Amino acid sequence: MEKDILGQNLSDNNYEDYIKEIVNIFRLSSQKSSILFDLKIENYQAVARLSILNQNGKREEFKNVVLNCDNSFYHNFLMPLVREIYVEGNIATADIVHLANQDLVTFRMITTNNDLFSVDGLSKDDAKALLMLCDKSMEETQMHLKISNREGKGSALNLLLLIIVIFIIFGILIIFLHN
Repeated sequence: MEKDILGQNLSDNNYEDYIKEIVNIFRLSSQKSSILFDLKIENYQAVARLSILNQNGKREEFKNVVLNCDNSFYHNFLMPLVREIYVEGNIATADIVHLANQDLVTFRMITTNNDLFSVDGLSKDDAKALLMLCDKSMEETQMHLKISNREGKGSALNLLLLIIVIFIIFGILIIFLHN
């Protein structure tokens, strides 16, 4: 039985909702099941297929979603979706696979839990742009972690310094009161 993720037709107005739903499904990733997302682009349309394959072979499928491939699709749907999945999905590898047709390629990401996110039928330039988006997202994540780590160390050092100052003040007060 197929489940409907949105319960309504997908349009420019609710791309963000669909992206959130896909990301939430990828958050369910575990060693016991594989999440498979395949977006196939053909004739100015994209068909999104999403399913969860359990270890026992049982497949839970979601309704296919058909999208028009225009500028809005690439900029407001595909690029934000790839960025969010890359950041949230524990991606082990992201690469480009060349298809038999030399003009079109497949962009794919594979998670540490063996989930697969793929986009078939991309131009080489579009696929490279998605791969660069992943590299940029990784750099931003690492920069955020470095900043966060520095802030944490600074806070810990400030707390330690505050405790030392309090002990010194108490020591001075005890000495002063005994005299």
